[in-house]
Amino acid sequence: MADNADDLRVELPRLATQYGVDSLHVVCHSKGGLDAKSYLERFHPANSAQFKVLSLTTIGTPHAGSVLADMCVERNAQITQGGTVEFQGFPWFTGVRPNR
Repeated sequence: MADNADDLRVELPRLATQYGVDSLHVVCHSKGGLDAKSYLERFHPANSAQFKVLSLTTIGTPHAGSVLADMCVERNAQITQGGTVEFQGFPWFTGVRPNR
């Protein structure tokens, strides 16, 4: 998220300048909402002279975390060479995968 917040620190002022505006409404989906929130917390003071972010709207953003991510950590998910996730302790999940 920190890298993407750094990218937003460059791109949002560029967009404001490009379109000749002094304020923006930011709309994000999924992880983009976390990235934008990180940007606002780290880099964009409310009294910015360059431009203001008037609102942040997030859609499908996991503000409280992700059940799947928590499950991966709790169940020691292993990434296989094929890029699939093997869930230890979830035989029903591995049973629905196509045979290799």
